[in-house]
Amino acid sequence: MAKSLEAKGKKILKDTFKEYLSRLAFEIRREIINNFDSEKDVDGDRFKRLKKPTEDSRKSLGFPAKRPILRRTGKLRNSISVKSNFKSKNVEIISSVKYAKHLNDGRSNMDPRRIIETPKILQPDGAKSQKLIAEFADKLEKRLIKNLGLDIYINAHK
Repeated sequence: MAKSLEAKGKKILKDTFKEYLSRLAFEIRREIINNFDSEKDVDGDRFKRLKKPTEDSRKSLGFPAKRPILRRTGKLRNSISVKSNFKSKNVEIISSVKYAKHLNDGRSNMDPRRIIETPKILQPDGAKSQKLIAEFADKLEKRLIKNLGLDIYINAHK
């Protein structure tokens, strides 16, 4: 009987954690896209203005000179994906565009536009991250109570 409870508990924990990682990946991508659209970096700071040669280049190619920053065709924005990996217990932010790393990290002649990283509010101590953790801790507790009848133990220790 105890082994069966342990196995059930492990499955509930595993399933809830997988759900948490998937939700975290969704929220990270949503926040990255929001930051992208509002021209902000992972810390929520506005991008620095484009340099004059970049503005001239954009204009000569038929694009608006100053805005939107990081978006002429939409290819970079649309290439961003966030995947959750249960085995490695992490979330990975990916862009299939080759120039994404250069734009994100910058170069000697170009300021970084840090966008393809976990936004500050979703880092472990960030406000949204803390809210998600609390939400899934509550969900885990409710599932354990419902499926294993642990309410007597949990209530006795509150």
